[in-house]
Amino acid sequence: MAVTVPIDFYNTFILSNIDSDTANRWHVEESRINGGFNDMQVDLGVKAYIVDETYNYEERSNSLIYSGIINSTTNINNSNQFSMAENIVKTLEISNGPITKLFSEDTNLTIIQEDKVSVALINKNALFTADGRADVTASSNVIGEVHEYLGRYGTINPESFAHYGGKKYFVDKTRAAVMRLSQDGLTEISDTGMHDYFRDTLKISKLSYGMYDIHNHNYVVSIKPIDDSNATQTLSFDENVKGWTSRYSYEPEFGCSLNSSFYTFKYGDLWQHSDSYIRNSFYGNQYGSYITLIVNEDPSVIKSFKTINYEGTDGWWVYNLTTDTDTALQITPNNYTDTSSGISNGYFYDAIEGLNYKVGFSKLENKYFATIKNNTAVKEEEVSFGGDISGVKGIYAEIQLRNLGTDQQNLYTVTATYDKSSY
Repeated sequence: MAVTVPIDFYNTFILSNIDSDTANRWHVEESRINGGFNDMQVDLGVKAYIVDETYNYEERSNSLIYSGIINSTTNINNSNQFSMAENIVKTLEISNGPITKLFSEDTNLTIIQEDKVSVALINKNALFTADGRADVTASSNVIGEVHEYLGRYGTINPESFAHYGGKKYFVDKTRAAVMRLSQDGLTEISDTGMHDYFRDTLKISKLSYGMYDIHNHNYVVSIKPIDDSNATQTLSFDENVKGWTSRYSYEPEFGCSLNSSFYTFKYGDLWQHSDSYIRNSFYGNQYGSYITLIVNEDPSVIKSFKTINYEGTDGWWVYNLTTDTDTALQITPNNYTDTSSGISNGYFYDAIEGLNYKVGFSKLENKYFATIKNNTAVKEEEVSFGGDISGVKGIYAEIQLRNLGTDQQNLYTVTATYDKSSY
């Protein structure tokens, strides 16, 4: 907005005829004293900038504009100067959508649009030789040439961006993909066994918060649904195994890493992960660990699953075991005790029969074994059925193991034995 400020000096004279009627009044600006021919002239001095009173708002979502320099050493701050006489605008291809994320790394600027990822050279240009090699040369332009990465990827969720050690990660909801940008270009890391999951989850997502867990060296992404009818999904990608290794119970609002520690935010409070030996504790709540396995050896054969075995620490129980036709009873940990349910040290006491029944794992040579007991409702044309059947029938078995321990728990292998069905 233009402002008029009165000053105590002048360098021009205004000659006016104000005695005449309104129609014949006139005003003349004169720089010579008395307006006489060849009289002494007053110097015009420094010319002020002209204020544009007719400016308009313009949104250029695919362009970059930069101001004058900022140098704290010499106390120069020209961040409010945008000289139109200089080439201070760099415009990208509008068909790739607006710019959603900028990231400065070394002397390059990573630019992410909705449908494209590019890198711009800072204070330099690249000259390509006849054989395709790029020679970098100095340039007076702050933002030099823009080079696009191969592949049509981008993001509409800049909050999913995270970086560490030259690698950058982000979520491309439009293409239902999670991307990694590194020296070898763009890689769709969601394709490592999780394509269907991200296709379905990102389709109903609203926000995707990305964080890098420097403590475990994982990229963590928390996907928020559009409404509360679906749960928030938090999971991590590990570069060492090139796969998605874990799903977490906590639902962060954001996160970051500092000095080898990983922090997340919840309700505006800061929470430090891995700061104690209490496992699965997030934001003051205690959670359990779950893992679901599919046993599907000989997929064309109908089987009767007899036993389940695992190697690891005590404390794991079979929380749920089902096949395509049957359901099994839960199997408690080796020394599990719950007086309210009549279970003591892995045994259930039947007061009617006066017998103890094994309902937990048995430990033998640091390995754990258990017999699968059927819990399926009565079926027609069965000679023996329900709880009288040892094992469960089916083509495959889905096994969910659970552990509520607050210290470190290990699970190395899980196996199941079965017999081929005789009918």
